[in-house]
Parts: sequence; C-alpha cells; structure tokens
Amino acid sequence: MLDGFLAAGHRRSYGNVSVWGSDEPHMDDFIFHTHGQGFQLDRAVFDSQLRAAARQLGVSVHESTRLSQTPDEDGFRLSLARDGQEQPAHCRWLIDAGGRPAVFARQQGAQRLSDDRLVAFYLLLHSSQGTDQDGRTLVEAVENGWCTAYCCRRENDW
Repeated sequence: MLDGFLAAGHRRSYGNVSVWGSDEPHMDDFIFHTHGQGFQLDRAVFDSQLRAAARQLGVSVHESTRLSQTPDEDGFRLSLARDGQEQPAHCRWLIDAGGRPAVFARQQGAQRLSDDRLVAFYLLLHSSQGTDQDGRTLVEAVENGWCTAYCCRRENDW
C-alpha cells in the first residue's frame, strides 16, 4: 500500500508545535524520531485506499449497507441489506467500525465512557502568500480545553 499512499498526495508533516502549560511553543521535530516524518491525511482518500487494499486481499467490503444481526452460540447471523437486496452472512467476530454512533456495539450493550464534554471545531485556512509550507501540526491548550491546527506560519512568525 505504501506506493499508492505516497502517490495520493497526503501532506507531509515534519513535527508538532505545542503550546501547553506555558506561552512558549514547544517544537517537536520528527527529524529526531526513529520513523521521521508523519502525514496529514486526506481522510476520504485514505479510507478509499484502505477499502481497495482490503478488496485486493480478498476481503468482502460492503459499503452503504444496513446490518441486522442475531447472536448465536457460534458468533453472529447477519443480514446485509443494500439496494433492496438482502444477503445472509455468518461470522464469529464482528468489528464495529461505524464511528461515533457505534450502532452495532450499542446493540450489544456497549456504553460510551466519557470523562468530559469537550467539543472539537476546526477551520482550514489557506494562505494566498505561499507561507503555509511549515507542515507541522499545532496543538494549543486554552482555558476550557485545547485546539489543534495545521501550522500555516513560518518559524519566525511565532
């Protein structure tokens, strides 16, 4: 998958800048880490690549499919519904990768554990001056939580 991942144009990230516990930014440059640079993913492209790789390995990928299930002693009896068609399936293990709603997991009795009520907001800004080449991620503590952004400033703009 690596060649396709690298060709997809995900933005390279060269470190993190954190403002946490003081007003001075702390730079953590990835050049000093064993694995080097990181990436700021285009999530939709990355997810599509993961599905394609799974298909190439013989995994059945069912997108836009509604799942209903009945537990049994040997796993789960499933019904996969898509475009008015239903397909039966059986599995011993099932992973709920449905994100925050976790519909399947909640049907099984799982409960969300939360320590606080933080909410995340983000804003993506583009510079018309060509100065957004830094490539690091900024994480900053604020009075009631924290925020994160892609660094779009030059080093001397701090």
